[in-house]
Amino acid sequence: WSVLLTTPLMAGIQIVSAYDDGETLNVLVSSSFDAVHDVALIDVQGKILATQFSQKINTGITHLRMAKGTLAMGMYVVRLSNSEQVLTRKVQLH
Repeated sequence: WSVLLTTPLMAGIQIVSAYDDGETLNVLVSSSFDAVHDVALIDVQGKILATQFSQKINTGITHLRMAKGTLAMGMYVVRLSNSEQVLTRKVQLH
């Protein structure tokens, strides 16, 4: 008997993790190439609350940080976007 296991190729860019450390929203992005994306924090109604423009995403893992300011506890969406793609991930702020 032989078993062939395949793993999907994770090429491109993906949001690996988004979490709240108490004062800062942290976003970990994995990429197989260098790119530039805008990073936005969006509430559940779709309103953009904060944007960091032209954030460099390096090959490998990039750690992006965004100050929470006075945002209320709750569910939000982190969006990475450029002219070629849009990535989103839900994040719970405490």
